[in-house]
Amino acid sequence: MTKIFPMSLRRLPAGTAVVADISGPQGRVLAARVGDDGRAAPFDPSEGSDVTLEMDDVTWLRLTGGRVDPADADVTVTGDEGTAVVVLGRLNVTP
Repeated sequence: MTKIFPMSLRRLPAGTAVVADISGPQGRVLAARVGDDGRAAPFDPSEGSDVTLEMDDVTWLRLTGGRVDPADADVTVTGDEGTAVVVLGRLNVTP
């Protein structure tokens, strides 16, 4: 599911940086920045981001599995709310 994260940033403006801070037993920090070519690649989250999404690992799994509407998910957003809405809406990879 970590490969999904950079793909969720597609079509965002170049330079947009997003961090997902996932807590819990399966927690991790995912960070991606959109390059000039439109593709997102990992970066060091200590460099700062336009938006940070904080959630637990259960919420992450539910979002990526399409089991919860992003508007109903327990996610703390720091930064650009509009970008957060777009990214959260693109995490569902389950057809």
